This record gives sequence, structure tokens and C-alpha cells, in this order.
Amino acid sequence: MLHLGGGTHMGKANRSRRAAKKRHDSGRGGGPRSSRYDDASPPGAESLGGGLDLRYLMVASATLLARSRPRGPLGDDMAELLHRGAKAVGSSGTALTVDGVFSDCLERLWEGGWQPFEVVRAVRRSRSAAHADLVVTSVAAWHGYEMADKPGCVPPPDWSRQLSEIGADDRWWGTGRDWLLPWALRSGTTWPEALITAVEALGAMVGLPLTEILIPPPSEWGQQARLDGADLSAVDDAVLAKVRALLAKAESTTFTHEADALTAKAQELIARHSIDEAMARSSAGKRVAPGARRFAVDDP
Repeated sequence: MLHLGGGTHMGKANRSRRAAKKRHDSGRGGGPRSSRYDDASPPGAESLGGGLDLRYLMVASATLLARSRPRGPLGDDMAELLHRGAKAVGSSGTALTVDGVFSDCLERLWEGGWQPFEVVRAVRRSRSAAHADLVVTSVAAWHGYEMADKPGCVPPPDWSRQLSEIGADDRWWGTGRDWLLPWALRSGTTWPEALITAVEALGAMVGLPLTEILIPPPSEWGQQARLDGADLSAVDDAVLAKVRALLAKAESTTFTHEADALTAKAQELIARHSIDEAMARSSAGKRVAPGARRFAVDDP
């Protein structure tokens, strides 16, 4: 049976317990705990104890950076938690975690309209050249794994050009997923400092908004991207034009024998000059779709 008259007593008891707990907490440690994030630690981080989830800590720290102080340093309290989490999983586990978090973040950025050059530039502007260089390394790692998983898939020409411009077309450290330690050695920094740099760079990437898609993202790469990006420079323009004219005429004629003769002639030229038939047909009788490009303009 519920006694309404006891509500006042229970309310006073709860208030008394909260006041006592507050006095106890304030007396422990000599006052309120200071934090470079104004106590904005990730929810639940204090309850993780020895089983710190490094991936969770990286994402939570990067999110806090993006929301609270996008250009500020990572707080000492979060840095300590990250180092504890990294120590718990070891160097190999940390390398795999960092690679996985960056791969997921990059894929979201690609699908959100961002291009390699733009991501690296944004990180350099909000952070530093070192942070941007680390992101270049992560892009090179992502691209290498993506191409290995999809051997028949070729990115659009402009995408490949950007990878070359930023230096992300080569996995200079090898083929493994542990690129954080090699990057630290090449940059002359310690491994713990490299982990902090990675989280700060991740914070800059997490804060990037969606933008218009101007280049097909990786999810749309396929046969059409390979045809559009095919290199026809090695094929004589006159021969290629003749092949395309024969194919176009064969498709337009209503006479079967004439169509067969024209197609046979085109096939003969294709075989003689080692032309890919798909390449020859890719632009025959088709208009090139209009494109667009973003231009980065720095502050005056």
C-alpha cells in the first residue's frame, strides 16, 4: 500500500544522502577535479577500469575534440586513458585499432562527398603538417586495402591524381596494417605521442560536415569507372576513331549482312592494334556528362 504521507520523509532522506555524498566527494582530493575538457570525459570511461576499450576511447576523444575544442590539444586526462588502453592491448592491438578507426572514418568521409586532397587540406588547416602527414599515411593504407579487396575496381582518374599529389599512392612502410609505429619513427616522435597525434587528427576529420559528391565515391566504383578512366593515349587516335565509326555504323544499319561485315572489320582492327573492345565502345556515340570541381581558397 502506497502511503502518500511518507513522500516528504523520503524526499528529505534522499536529499540528506546526496548532501552527505557531496561533502564526502569534495573532501576527497582537496576539491573538485580539474580537467582540460571541463570534466567532459566520455560517459562511462571512469567505469572501464582495467578493461579500457581503446576504440571507444579514440572515438569518444575525437568527438569531444570536434565539439569542445576542435583546434585545442587533447586533455591530459584523456591522454592518460588512451595510453592505458593502448598498454592493455599492446602495440599490435593498438595498430589494428588505429587502422580500423581511420578506415571507418575515411569511408564515411568519402561517402559524404569528401575527396582525398580535401581531407588532408582540412586537417592541415585545423591542426598541423604533422597531423596531415599522418592522415596521408592512413589514406594510403586504406587505398591499398581497398584495391586488394577489389582487384577489378579502378578509381576515377581525378581520384588517382589526388592520391598521387598528396603522396598517398604508395604504402611506403610495407603492406601491413601497422603504419602508426613506422610513421612515428619517420616523424621522429615517440609512439605514445603518435597515438595522441592520431586522435587529434581524427577529431579534425570527425568534425567535417557532409558536402556535395562531385566524384563517385568508392561504393560506386565499378565497370563504368574503369571504362571512363581507361588510358587511350597509347592507341592511335585515327585507328580508334575508325573502329568507333565502324561500330556505330554497324549498329545503325538495318541490313544484317552489312552490320556483320562492319563489325568484322572493326574486330579485325581491334585485334591488330590490341584495342580493348570495351574501351572502343565506351565513348562511341555517347556524350560526356558534365562534371564539377571544388577549388580550395585559403584566407587572405
